[in-house]
Amino acid sequence: MLDPPPVDYTHCPQCQTSLRGSPQFCPGCGLALSQKAAHGLDQAEDDIFADAAAATDEDEVAMLGDLRELVEEHPDAVHEALQHAEEARDE
Repeated sequence: MLDPPPVDYTHCPQCQTSLRGSPQFCPGCGLALSQKAAHGLDQAEDDIFADAAAATDEDEVAMLGDLRELVEEHPDAVHEALQHAEEARDE
């Protein structure tokens, strides 16, 4: 199944932040601006927390639980981190 073509937004549909270029996430609110970006975010979260199921070290389990709680409380931080990683990769 083919992904629909990306939409060329000039403003974020959620927060109306002006967008330059073709960002995958809104720099204002972290909204995924494409299905590919949203899927990538979901996959990254799944990969991180899959480690929790395999963790056996008590400290590691506690750390991953804390991380999961932070992600749930601050989802924009995840978007910002992924955006930063994408920008660093493109440099």
